[in-house]
Amino acid sequence: MGRGPGHGGMAGQGQDEHPDPQRHDPGLLLRRVRRGLRRSVPGDDPIVKTLLSVYEKQTGKKGHEVIIGGGTYGRLFKHGVAFGAQPEGAPLVMHQPNEYMKVDDLINSIAIYAEAIYELTK
Repeated sequence: MGRGPGHGGMAGQGQDEHPDPQRHDPGLLLRRVRRGLRRSVPGDDPIVKTLLSVYEKQTGKKGHEVIIGGGTYGRLFKHGVAFGAQPEGAPLVMHQPNEYMKVDDLINSIAIYAEAIYELTK
């Protein structure tokens, strides 16, 4: 599946939907996320503090916020952040061809996600 202008796949606010029969199967519906939709949540926000606390508890390492220039699902919510797994020292292959993650890193990430969900919903 290609990644180019007009090829997103994220549902929500700020999208245009249109069929593009010249480049794709006529039955395929493309979704475009407008690039101008930006969100920012301060580092001292309770959501950010909770996520960092969970990371620190699970890994034993100091957590810190990372601001990226790419589009994430977090921008689709008025008060949302992206929270993902990129283990420290692991090769940066996220969203690349042949993306992979070591099994131990995957299991550790699942534990972080599970505790984060618990803490954010209690």
